[in-house]
Amino acid sequence: LVETSRRSRWDALRIEKDAQSSASGSSRLSNSTGRRRRLNARLNHMNGSTSSFSNHNQSSASWRRRQQINNSSSLNSRTPRSAEDDAIRKAIDNVRAAINNENDNSNAESIAELNIVLFGSSDPIFFKSLLQTNETNPKMPLAKISNDMKWEAAYSLLQLLSSQSTIQKTIHNQFILCVARTASSCLHLLASQNNGLGSIGSSSMSDVRLSECITILLDVLQLEEYGSTTMNGCNDLLCKSNLFQCIAKLLAISIVHGKTSKNTKDGRGPLCSWGAEKAVTLIIKDSVLPFLEGLMCSTDDALSGSMKSMHSHGAVECIYLLLLGTNDSDPTSATMVQPKAFQASKHAAAMLAALVVDVMPDGRETQRVNPLRLRILRAVNACWRWSCESIHQNMKDPNMPTAELEMSLQCMTVTFNTMHALERGKVQQIRGDTSEMDVSAIARDIKTLLAIEELNTFQPQLLRLLTSLCLAYLVSTANQWHLFLDKTCSAQPFLLSTVEEGALALRRKDFTTASWILLPDAVQTVSALISSIPFTNWIGGDG
Repeated sequence: LVETSRRSRWDALRIEKDAQSSASGSSRLSNSTGRRRRLNARLNHMNGSTSSFSNHNQSSASWRRRQQINNSSSLNSRTPRSAEDDAIRKAIDNVRAAINNENDNSNAESIAELNIVLFGSSDPIFFKSLLQTNETNPKMPLAKISNDMKWEAAYSLLQLLSSQSTIQKTIHNQFILCVARTASSCLHLLASQNNGLGSIGSSSMSDVRLSECITILLDVLQLEEYGSTTMNGCNDLLCKSNLFQCIAKLLAISIVHGKTSKNTKDGRGPLCSWGAEKAVTLIIKDSVLPFLEGLMCSTDDALSGSMKSMHSHGAVECIYLLLLGTNDSDPTSATMVQPKAFQASKHAAAMLAALVVDVMPDGRETQRVNPLRLRILRAVNACWRWSCESIHQNMKDPNMPTAELEMSLQCMTVTFNTMHALERGKVQQIRGDTSEMDVSAIARDIKTLLAIEELNTFQPQLLRLLTSLCLAYLVSTANQWHLFLDKTCSAQPFLLSTVEEGALALRRKDFTTASWILLPDAVQTVSALISSIPFTNWIGGDG
């Protein structure tokens, strides 16, 4: 009985276990079947999705093509933002149509039509004043035209100039002058509207196009040198000066565009696609310096200092902008960073830094003076002299022209700042000597200009120039200390009187006087001048 009960119990357990295993097997089979069915359904869904995705891609591609066609057609048929833009767009189309036209009358008509749209006159007489001031008449049509249209107008004119210089063996100076003046006016207003915000606001502008425009102008200058132009009653010197003026405006725009473009690194300076060596060689060595040296060697009695200063304005601005680099957010402004914070750009190093001849095993460099350095410094010094002569010649003129003085001031200051930066950074091991610059004459000019009441707005810039002169030529400037700090003179020196009156205004909290405004620059200039005096002079009581 016991054995029977045990067998029956084990049999019952076995039967129950077999039933559970069969049940679990069937459930696993059903689960696997369900998973297989779900997998097949998912694959079918993916196949359907793939086909639908490919169909969607095809439809998206066709939509993009349609959108591009619509965008291109909308660009051509875009509703003008203003009536001025609509008129300038038609005039630009006429200029582009005349690019391959050898008919001089047709080219002249297209340029005249463009001038009427831009300035309200086919031959405006105010080009010179427009280029030398950032204030533009708001009633002028050019002031109401968008930046895109300003750039397109200048670019189309330079393209026309390039085509005519290629098609014809000779090109009239009158045609070159008209194109250069109109393009310079557009570019000048385009650069001056930057306002330090770091954006020009033209979508069609690029560094390649800027380099292309400068190449066109340099090629035309070479035609001038080789006599491939005809006078046609137009002054050849005036024509060249306007071409340099146009190059300078392109450099100013290139600096701002290079700082804001996403495709260029900040701090690379103008004409990033060229590089510093190429830009300095083509613009400064091959074009600017021969032009200025020709003015320096001119024996024409009709060319006064005032006229030389006026004609050299654009060439000097080219030197200034390449030396300035990215030290200022707005290259068209008169302000500048402090001398000790000035950083020499690659263009400045190519122009003024010493050349490395050999490197010794211990790492020391054998250097020689850059041949461009002496030529550049002599040219800048000559332009400074011409601007000072222009001021003295026009002292009685109520509308004294000061644009040339301002440019020479800026160029001299940035030149001395660059020399100090190169020496401070141990790039330039060869210090300046007195044969490069007439420091004594420059110091006396600064003292004379500071005393002219009509030039009181230039006093901060003159003080900064004196500070930069002290840093670049320590010993030579120290010998001129009595011009600014000597109390034995009948009248108190300008520097000392400015510091005393500014300190008095500070104690009174009167922050509106001119002395208070000049106080920071005056203190910095006194500090630089005193620091330049050798210590032996203080001990020995020399002077």
